[in-house]
Amino acid sequence: MQRREFLSSLASAGLAAGIARAEGGPSPIAIQSGDVVPGRATVWVRNSEAAEWSVTWRAGKGSAKTVKGAPLVPDHDFTGRLALTGLPPSSEITYEVTLGKQSAKLTGKFKSA
Repeated sequence: MQRREFLSSLASAGLAAGIARAEGGPSPIAIQSGDVVPGRATVWVRNSEAAEWSVTWRAGKGSAKTVKGAPLVPDHDFTGRLALTGLPPSSEITYEVTLGKQSAKLTGKFKSA
């Protein structure tokens, strides 16, 4: 899915899935998970300004794993995507997107394939 498709799908879905308000730090507009296939899923983020970001995920009560995304920059409309790999099959995955040095956070979840 391309960035424009992602933003369009958010608008048509009423920004329903995986969206929350951040506490402190840069003010993210949205997060979204999708493209779930065996062992892998994608997380997208859209922010209102440039920021560093990462995703920390865990399956059930397992140990957390953190993956750092490329910086959100104006050339990409402050939008980024990150592949989560090594997902266990048929598990509830919870994830937390952390933005910026002030650690603004959003959370979401999905079921792995």
